[in-house]
Amino acid sequence: MAELEDAINERTKMIYLNNPHNPLGKVFTRAELTAIGNLCVTYGLVLVSDEVYERIVFPSHSVPNADAVHTRVASISPEIFAHTLTVVSLAKLFNATGWRVGFVIGCEVLMRPVIATHLVLAYSSSGPAQEACAVGLREAERLDWWSINARDGKF
Repeated sequence: MAELEDAINERTKMIYLNNPHNPLGKVFTRAELTAIGNLCVTYGLVLVSDEVYERIVFPSHSVPNADAVHTRVASISPEIFAHTLTVVSLAKLFNATGWRVGFVIGCEVLMRPVIATHLVLAYSSSGPAQEACAVGLREAERLDWWSINARDGKF
C-alpha cells in the first residue's frame, strides 16, 4: 500500500478499485481493502469500488487468492462507507451484458452527483430486464446458484 499512498498527491480525488479484478481474477483481502479504504478516509478521497463481478469468484490454483471470499469494501467501516461508491452490474452477473442493468450504492452526499449525472447521461434499461434481474437475484439466493456456479466453473 505504500506505493499507492506515494502516488496520492494534491490532484488526487479518487481511487478506482476493481474487486474481484477482471481479467486477473484477483480478489482483494479484507486487510488490503481496509488499507485502501483508510487511505481514502485519511486523504478525503472517493473510492469507486467496481464490484460488478462480486459473485463470480471461481476457485483457482493459478491465480493467487482467487478462491477468496469477496468483501464489499463499503461494509468494512462507517468511515470507509462514507467515502465509497459501489458499482454493481446485474447484467454481467447473469450473462446479459447487453441489458445494462445495474446500480450504484453510496451515502447521500456521494450519490447526489451520481444521480444528477445519471439523469443527463444514462439511459434506462427496459422494465422487463430490471424485473428479470430482481427475480434472478431472489432465485439465485434461494437456489444457492452462486455456489453451484463457482463450483461448476460454468458461466
